[in-house]
Amino acid sequence: MKHALVIGGSGMLAEAVLWLAEVGYHVSIIGRDAEKMSRLTEQAPARLSEVLVDNRDDLRLKEALRRSIADYGDFDLVVAWIHSDAADALPSVLSVLRGARTCSMFSGAAPTQEM
Repeated sequence: MKHALVIGGSGMLAEAVLWLAEVGYHVSIIGRDAEKMSRLTEQAPARLSEVLVDNRDDLRLKEALRRSIADYGDFDLVVAWIHSDAADALPSVLSVLRGARTCSMFSGAAPTQEM
């Protein structure tokens, strides 16, 4: 099964999360709001994984990403909605992905790029 990471998935990207699950991805969702996250993951519990972490906390974000990769495999797709107050979040994600297989990444914080 393909594995997607969606940062900000319990908010503006919730519909994208559900669509990815519908088309066959297992989706690891980074978010801060436990209540929103629970409401979202209840809609497709077999395909959605909660990753409750504040993406402004670089160390915890990296740990959470590594756990998600260990549990579900490398990411095939990354979709990121990162607020400007989390300036180090995207570099943290990229540092964890370095050396992984190629994946597509779409982000409002940086131009789309392939790694």
